[in-house]
Amino acid sequence: MRFPYYKNYPTEWLSGLIQNHDIVTKGIFNEIKEIYWQQDCHLEMVSNCLARRCNVEKNILENSLKNLEKDDIIRVEDGFIQIKFLEKQYKEMAKISKKRAQNGAKGGAVSKSQANAKQLLSKSKANGVAKRKQTEDILEVRIIKEKNTKKRSFDFQVTPTLEKSKLSDETQLKFIDWLEVYHAIHGKMHPTAQDLQIKALVAIPDSRREKALDESIRSQWKNIHDPSQQTQRHPASPMSQITTDGDYSGQYQQGEME
Repeated sequence: MRFPYYKNYPTEWLSGLIQNHDIVTKGIFNEIKEIYWQQDCHLEMVSNCLARRCNVEKNILENSLKNLEKDDIIRVEDGFIQIKFLEKQYKEMAKISKKRAQNGAKGGAVSKSQANAKQLLSKSKANGVAKRKQTEDILEVRIIKEKNTKKRSFDFQVTPTLEKSKLSDETQLKFIDWLEVYHAIHGKMHPTAQDLQIKALVAIPDSRREKALDESIRSQWKNIHDPSQQTQRHPASPMSQITTDGDYSGQYQQGEME
């Protein structure tokens, strides 16, 4: 199962442990990364072959690999090279690919769900305008949730705490929208940080939750809070300002390529 690309962040490279090494070692590591990914993260440690692929002498290659192993940038186990951050990405992509294949096989189930939705809408017409409107709203939220949680692909995972929070479907979807805004600006949010944000959202009175989420998205807040209380304490802090203690924004630390 081959994937055409992997995520490569300049910040990680420029601030990582790889900067402790000379340009030759960096070049060898870059070449090995490409070979490793192209072979589905399964690369046998054969010095002669790798030396030819990297266009260097065998002793230079082996010396560079030893230096990279010291910093745990690569590992050699049972005769095979391992690059931790690439192996993690490969497993995540394989999982998403498998899930999409399973969803494609369940196309018939989606058609059945749409048929049920139409049937519910038909029955609601006999109960008056008010009840019909209420039913349509419920169906709309359910269908939107289905599209977002089953068909939409995220670059991040939503903590299970959201589903257990007993928040309404509409509120949960809006929370995911806020997470996407956060993700686009600051990167992945740690699950523990998500749990804290959900806890803060639950603490906001139901009548003001939607307004709190709308304001958090519009103002690009790093934290979800009650706007009415926020204005009493201090001005709102947008996501672009780093003012939150315990930020779990998911930024890669030095040595992430371990």
